[in-house]
Amino acid sequence: MSDVVLKTSRLSRYPILGSFLLLFLLLPYSDGVAEQKTEIVIIGMPHKETESFGIHNLVEILKRVKPDVILFELPAEMMTSSFEFTVMQKDSLPQQAVLEYKKGTGVKIRPYDIDGRNAFYQRTNAQEDRCNQELNTAINAKRLNSEAQKILDLLMAANGKRDRIGQSEAAVINSFSSDLAINERLWLATQGIPEIARLTPDLKECREFWDLSRAEWIRRNNQMVANIRRYSTEFQGCRLVVICGFEHRYYLHSHLYDWRDEPPAYTVKEYWQY
Repeated sequence: MSDVVLKTSRLSRYPILGSFLLLFLLLPYSDGVAEQKTEIVIIGMPHKETESFGIHNLVEILKRVKPDVILFELPAEMMTSSFEFTVMQKDSLPQQAVLEYKKGTGVKIRPYDIDGRNAFYQRTNAQEDRCNQELNTAINAKRLNSEAQKILDLLMAANGKRDRIGQSEAAVINSFSSDLAINERLWLATQGIPEIARLTPDLKECREFWDLSRAEWIRRNNQMVANIRRYSTEFQGCRLVVICGFEHRYYLHSHLYDWRDEPPAYTVKEYWQY
């Protein structure tokens, strides 16, 4: 059985004051005071080209949106002080598309992923591989009880839906229905697998790892959101495109709307609105 573990200028309106001259004087003043909101456009995609979503598709989307800044799914440590990539990946859909688009525009690129991302995965790779193997062994040997099996069945169905979305064109990947499906799949992966481990004595030794993996996924996405918000202030009034693996899109999209007090000085839009 395949591995099931997890491996988004306004003009003020004044009443007529009886003098066109007074209105003429007031309008430019109002225009200067009003602040243009930062626009944030989140584009989810597979990390490598598929038959339905290639480098040229993302380049065309970027030409359509015309961003001032592109936020790239990398930690700061993987870019130079002048914001150049330190590693070139020829099979990376987003990197190759962004480099192609940058040639003709000079668009700014900034990293927004969590610091230490790669170090965490390097530290936990061996443990992840072992726990994946133990989980698959328990599944194949039919050692899951009925409750754990129900969770697994839901997860496997969600994985299949995730895989189909990942092979789709950009408009499908960046749709509300896909966002909901990915959110369900991630909930099952980050909450369901730890629960399967708690229900299965054979997986006792892996419970701590899957709890750690879930916490890191949440911590990472929260830091991404915080970094995007920081850039929205740094580049106030600009148009920011957020490039992300499509499994991050729902979390980023929904949490950028999650404000407690005053509405933020940014608006979240879709690429197809341009």
